[in-house]
Amino acid sequence: MNNIQGTRVVRRKIGQVEVGERHTRVGVWCALATRLVISSAFWGVTISPILGAEVDGLNAEFAAADINGDRVLSLDEFLARPGDDRVHHRDFRLFDFDRNGRLTREEFAAIPGGAPSSKRGAIPDPFDHLVDAAVAAMDESFQQLRLRPSEGIPEEVFVRVVLGAISPEGHQRFESRWVRQADPNRDGKVSTIEARRFLEVQLGVRGPNGDLIREPDGRILDVERFLRLDANVSEVLERDELRDQPLVSADRNGDGEVTMAEFSHPESSYWFDSIEWFRAADTDLDGQLSVNEAEAATGHERHVLIPLCFRAFDESGNGKLSFDEYRLSMLGNPIAPWEEMPRDANDDHRLSFEEFQFGASHCELLRLYYFHRLDANGDKKLSMDEFPFRTQPPQKLQRLAVDGSEFRELFADDNYADIGSPAVSPDGTRIAFDGHLRGQSLRQQKILMTAIDGGDFRVVCEGLMPTWSKDGTQFSCSRYDPSGIWIINADGSGEKRISDGWGAQWSPDGEQIAFTKDNGLWTYEVQSGKFREILSAAAHPYRLIYWNSCWSPDSRRLAFKARNEDGHDVASVNMGPGEEPDLRVHYSSRQSINADMAWSADGTKILASLELPGSDRQLLCEIDTREEKPPAIVEGIDRSLIYSGCCLTPDGSWIITQTEE
Repeated sequence: MNNIQGTRVVRRKIGQVEVGERHTRVGVWCALATRLVISSAFWGVTISPILGAEVDGLNAEFAAADINGDRVLSLDEFLARPGDDRVHHRDFRLFDFDRNGRLTREEFAAIPGGAPSSKRGAIPDPFDHLVDAAVAAMDESFQQLRLRPSEGIPEEVFVRVVLGAISPEGHQRFESRWVRQADPNRDGKVSTIEARRFLEVQLGVRGPNGDLIREPDGRILDVERFLRLDANVSEVLERDELRDQPLVSADRNGDGEVTMAEFSHPESSYWFDSIEWFRAADTDLDGQLSVNEAEAATGHERHVLIPLCFRAFDESGNGKLSFDEYRLSMLGNPIAPWEEMPRDANDDHRLSFEEFQFGASHCELLRLYYFHRLDANGDKKLSMDEFPFRTQPPQKLQRLAVDGSEFRELFADDNYADIGSPAVSPDGTRIAFDGHLRGQSLRQQKILMTAIDGGDFRVVCEGLMPTWSKDGTQFSCSRYDPSGIWIINADGSGEKRISDGWGAQWSPDGEQIAFTKDNGLWTYEVQSGKFREILSAAAHPYRLIYWNSCWSPDSRRLAFKARNEDGHDVASVNMGPGEEPDLRVHYSSRQSINADMAWSADGTKILASLELPGSDRQLLCEIDTREEKPPAIVEGIDRSLIYSGCCLTPDGSWIITQTEE
């Protein structure tokens, strides 16, 4: 897709920063989610300036209803208006935000019907109080930052402290995109205004680009739809990404592409109107949402959320959700596909915060808030009763003819829920792969082996990601303990550790073993025992180069997966000795690119498991290495399955891939 010659990475060196006690008081953030939960019970009644207050029709309607001319409407004046008195009673209760028994013009302007939705008056947003609570926790962490507005905090320190403290398990995470969000003016420091704006992004009040996705009138942008389709992370939905997508109305200038500004236009159809939905769902007109009303008004695919939200957000305990309780809940805040059950990746029958992931969601702090609301027993894990999740189904090895004429199962064992990294021996008779028994740690991976027809299964030794030598007498693999790259005889004997690093790949000509180390690419020359650094961390633009790479058939290039600031790439680099790195990007996506890849026998395509725009699962796809065009789904696969890795038989006639339902 892009050609990158040499190095195009720009690095900024940040020296040791002395932040004193501000950096050490991260413990304050450990109680942040609890503070957010408690704060939601004390919503205020601050009303932002209304939108559309100058709409003549609305003003005239208010003036006509204001019989005594005191510039507020009593209940009697409100009921005197045309329409159903029961509806008016309900609306009066809902929109009397300060609960003083009167409606101001601003409160009246917020009621649907008097003006277009984008021109309605503002309503109090309970998320404003979540932001206030987060800002208070941040301010406490950084020693009353609000009292030193001109000082600011070094951008990287701010991001590491704030987001590193979000995980209940205390896992430290960092991504460059968060620095851009925290310091949009790129002056190297995060001001108090920028800090609040960053927390608004993390709570889903603003989108990744900083624009509001929760409007004062109660509408919420379906930003998840845009992020899912924006596969190349360009912040523009291009023609290829819009293929087969009914987004024609969003293309306001008719150029065949949709920008975020077009997608979020006030008259766009991609806004969810929480007020209109709640009023329509409230069929008994009591101003609250019952379980039966929620079920009747909610699409079947989101029914799984109803009992969870009623249990976690019914503050009053009356079995119903008020409008604010509803808006705080996942039901009333559809900026992520909360109904898509996450996966228990380590098969421990509980869901950790890291596993509590939804679509392309950008809101780390919002996930934390929901995680704690759902964690009824406070053990920092979600049981199946607290939030339903998918257990790891048994994976299968499948055999697919390259021409698509045959597709059949080779191997499945319910004791091994997680298998992967298949590699066919040079003589085409055996498949080596990795896996671990159900309930075991991911670190307890074994090298497994089966005949090409799926029979003669056996456990060979400890290790993962096997890769065959040219003569088939040995394989190389990675191990956790001790960590590094190993060479082992095909029967599991004769172990030899050759280097630190990860993700070994033996070249087709048998001369080199490529692997990742120190966020760069290295090779081990098998005959000489020498090492070469092919691509150093300073010579590429990636946060992380992943394992499960693959060689071209002529052993001249290596394709690999990498994480950039906003997404993922499939790239390749030349591997010849003495050559300058020729880094080429073949495909970019916001979605993760899963498991191992394979280079076609003719060298023109890279096979990989991809989640394409508009798809809800990872499918086996072909990426053309010669020209820029969208990946194509491999012919003959069962599209009801999820694919997570592949290899080719030595003669190039069969694809071996692993699948799950």
